[in-house]
Amino acid sequence: MKLLAHTLLPLALANPMTTPNPVAHSLQHLEARDKYCWFHPNVNGPQGCDSDQFNGNRVRTVYYTDNFGVRCSSTGKNVNGNTKWYYVPGWSCWISDYWTNASCDGEVPGVE
Repeated sequence: MKLLAHTLLPLALANPMTTPNPVAHSLQHLEARDKYCWFHPNVNGPQGCDSDQFNGNRVRTVYYTDNFGVRCSSTGKNVNGNTKWYYVPGWSCWISDYWTNASCDGEVPGVE
């Protein structure tokens, strides 16, 4: 039994699970209070969704064609004069308000 576990574990780690539809994946964890957002039209390239709102460690790249759900907002590092960040539950990361559409912040609860 130990041999089987040691043989299969490296294979499981070598092939991380990916989602064929990241938009559906990001929306599957939405709750009724969550808000659906996207990038505003002036964003001309991909941006990062970070592990937290302070460190800049990118969890995933977000493209201007992506839609995503946000659960709450918080203050974080400054991005071009903007310190508001949104938590994206489907991706388990934070994205700066600087990149999102103007109506993204409506009715999103703030946390500290």
